[in-house]
Amino acid sequence: RAFRLPVFQTGVVVTVFLMSTPFRNALGNGQQTLLVLLALIAPFALDFRGKSIVQGFGYLKYSFAPPFFFHTLAAGGVARAALTLIPGCAGFLVFYALCGGGDLVRVALGPLLVNQTAMGLGSGDLLTLITMASGGSSALPVLALKYGLVLAVCAGVAFAVARAHASPTHALAILSLCALVSFPHHNYDWVFLLPVLCL
Repeated sequence: RAFRLPVFQTGVVVTVFLMSTPFRNALGNGQQTLLVLLALIAPFALDFRGKSIVQGFGYLKYSFAPPFFFHTLAAGGVARAALTLIPGCAGFLVFYALCGGGDLVRVALGPLLVNQTAMGLGSGDLLTLITMASGGSSALPVLALKYGLVLAVCAGVAFAVARAHASPTHALAILSLCALVSFPHHNYDWVFLLPVLCL
């Protein structure tokens, strides 16, 4: 409905989506990428109360969060961007309490460090290219520079999209592509090409 596609074209897009390897892999792997996609699409496609909170659930797959967060910050302001952080912060506090506390920074950075080891290098995304150029160093200053550069690119794209007053459908497609080319992703994450397909 948000893309104003004719019924036949909507049917083709839905059929291609359901037959796609990323969709089938996501279902087979029990991944949450489809729910993340839904949470990040909903605020662009529908106008409803609480859409910032729903968008925040999309940040559960944090490799997609930066462009969407920066776009919300640029287009909706600090208050709306802060609302998107509520689900993640609440979840982290519950996790932190269940883990018995400890070093707050270490617990907060734990998923990123595990992801760096478990995910390895991607297949041409910006973070992978910077990692390869830096010799794969995991020294804190190098990590800060790597992630800082990628976050700066995401922020630049997101702010440019907001400044251009792109339609919600175009903004969603550009932000999805930005997330996909900025961070390493598994094959099932490529379901985020769906908003691009709809254009």
